[in-house]
Amino acid sequence: MKLPQTLLFLLTLLTTIHALALPALLTSNPSAATELFKRKGGGGGGGRGGGGSSSGGRSGGSSSSSSGGKSGSGSGSSGASTRTAPTSNIGGSTRAGSGTPRAFGAGRGYYGGGAQVPYQAGSRSPTRSVAPFLIGGAALGAVAIFPALALYGAYAYNFGGPYRYYNQTSRTNESLPMDCYCGRLSTCGCDANNNTDWLNDIANNGSVAQKLRINGTDTLVVDGSLPNGTTAPGGSDGAAGSLSQQLAESSGLWVVVAGVVYTVCAM
Repeated sequence: MKLPQTLLFLLTLLTTIHALALPALLTSNPSAATELFKRKGGGGGGGRGGGGSSSGGRSGGSSSSSSGGKSGSGSGSSGASTRTAPTSNIGGSTRAGSGTPRAFGAGRGYYGGGAQVPYQAGSRSPTRSVAPFLIGGAALGAVAIFPALALYGAYAYNFGGPYRYYNQTSRTNESLPMDCYCGRLSTCGCDANNNTDWLNDIANNGSVAQKLRINGTDTLVVDGSLPNGTTAPGGSDGAAGSLSQQLAESSGLWVVVAGVVYTVCAM
């Protein structure tokens, strides 16, 4: 009699499918867990990012003014709320963005340091993969005019050059090498690019960039620090667990296919 064996296999198959689907359900629908946490007295949605300058000119350090934006909707998953927390310097992108918005260049698509998507200070710059070096104390020299850099030290990104921009004060074109600095514990927006509008914007904004003499050379020094919790818009609020969800779903599909084949052959 093959019928009892078939029924036993189908029961085992259904149990396995439910076990595989459980992680995917938890990942794709975190609202239930979030609501339970709230009922037990936990916090609500994502926190506020650290404030950027209200003028929009300064990329801002961790101690800048308090105009930082909301971190995203409270229904977002734990992945988004982690990146947008005021203690997080991970950066990256979320659906609506958080913290200091991009405010420079064509279409206001760049942060003060030139990046379109922020990242963790100390990492290589996204576009040209420039490796930074850490400086602090007296080594900061003239760069210490930016408070966010002077507090805990900074990562320096040497973007070389020269970079050509229009000086609105002297009404002349200037060409200078450029260095970008990010506070050691901050989110970073340093990423050199050739966008003329971005370069003209920051070069004429004294709260973001200054012409300083570094090692005997006039250099355009840019403060690329961003408040922690800053993310760019246009990404996803999904947690990192989305891959495990896909694996679970695909594994469940293969179990179903195998079960159907086995059942047909056994009958």
